[in-house]
Amino acid sequence: MLYNKKILCALFGVFLYLTSYYFVSDIISKNNEFPELNNIELFYKSNADVDLYRDNIISKLNQYDGFVSYAYFDNSKDIILNNSLKNKSIKEIDLFTNFFKTPSINNLFSSFADLSASDDGEINSYVLQNFINNLFNLCFDNKHKDYSFDYLINSLLSPRLDDYYQEFDKIIILSEKQYSSSVEKEENLIDLFKFIESVDRYNNIKHIKFSNRFAYDVYLNYKDEVKSSVSAIFKPLDVFYVDSVDSLKVLKNDLNAYLGENFVRSLLDYTTPDKIVGDKYKKIKNLSIYVSAYSKVNDLSRFDYDKLLVDLKNIENNIVTSNSQLANKLNHIYKYFENNDIEIIKLINQYNFNCPNYIGGISNTEVINIDAVNPLIKNDFYNERLGKYVIKIESQSKDYTFYKRFLFNGNNSLYYNCGMFLLNLIFAIFFSVGTVLTLLFRKAKK
Repeated sequence: MLYNKKILCALFGVFLYLTSYYFVSDIISKNNEFPELNNIELFYKSNADVDLYRDNIISKLNQYDGFVSYAYFDNSKDIILNNSLKNKSIKEIDLFTNFFKTPSINNLFSSFADLSASDDGEINSYVLQNFINNLFNLCFDNKHKDYSFDYLINSLLSPRLDDYYQEFDKIIILSEKQYSSSVEKEENLIDLFKFIESVDRYNNIKHIKFSNRFAYDVYLNYKDEVKSSVSAIFKPLDVFYVDSVDSLKVLKNDLNAYLGENFVRSLLDYTTPDKIVGDKYKKIKNLSIYVSAYSKVNDLSRFDYDKLLVDLKNIENNIVTSNSQLANKLNHIYKYFENNDIEIIKLINQYNFNCPNYIGGISNTEVINIDAVNPLIKNDFYNERLGKYVIKIESQSKDYTFYKRFLFNGNNSLYYNCGMFLLNLIFAIFFSVGTVLTLLFRKAKK
């Protein structure tokens, strides 16, 4: 009789665990609480013809009655770049003025050669390291060939831009639909994937990105079934909700301190300081004047290839003792410049002819506050149903101390990540306690 009771208790424990597991899993899969995690991003290579098809795809997605609440073309990269100088310190603006006031590639390389000989602080070291790594990517990664000059400038001005997918434009699909079960959501997703495939008649979409594991897994199964050529990307995302702009600033600063600012996104990324005055205003205005004056009186096609090689070698010699890894990269870059002059001359001409307009565009002093942010972007970072601002973090480097600090910090999706872990931990504790009590009870009886 006692043996039968133990079996019944064990079966009840298994049943309770499986029921709890299904319940928690279904809540996470449905994800009715954090609609921002349901976003889907479609990446495509842009050109004049493709842009027409893009607008057609967006129009059709916005007429689609299923998963989609609305879809839009994401121009956030341009907005971030447009605000990049205004969000830098005076010291950083001085540094970038040296790079760009003479908008030629020879001046850029010469400025970095001077910078490599300087011991002036952490900012210089970071910018130099960033320049070398990006130049190495340009030389040895074919995906950057078609947009080399703006990749070089973008990666200097705003390193937080997604490096690998900079070559693509993207459409963002937002869904605020509520689901009664994960099965219903799966059916909606499959219908959406079929619809996207039907409207992308020329196979312009190259990647599809998910922040939700459930949607990503559904797509992988669908992709295998239909043999789709669109590759799937999964980047885990966590969401925080806050009540006010002041709370948004405080929490964003705290998250930046733990994870680094490249992983934390909010509406604040699309704004500028409330006032751009004094030295900052003058220096940005002066950069615009320098660039405009240079392009009017100089031959933009002129360059000195040998001087580029000299500057590369000088940078290598200046850093070889302090950073041998970067120096080794520079050695490979130097050899590439020596042996691939046709490719490099293409980069030089792209840079010299486009840089004046490019830098002229970003050296503006327009103030952008939250109210002035593009409404479509604002909708992605402000949950109107809850009346709360949204912070998104894309990082897998969250340790115990991070969860300890932020798990109970207001309304957030972190419990999605640790839900299964906590469930397993609770049952493991109950099982361990039950086992120990049973053994103690037996020992007491003897």
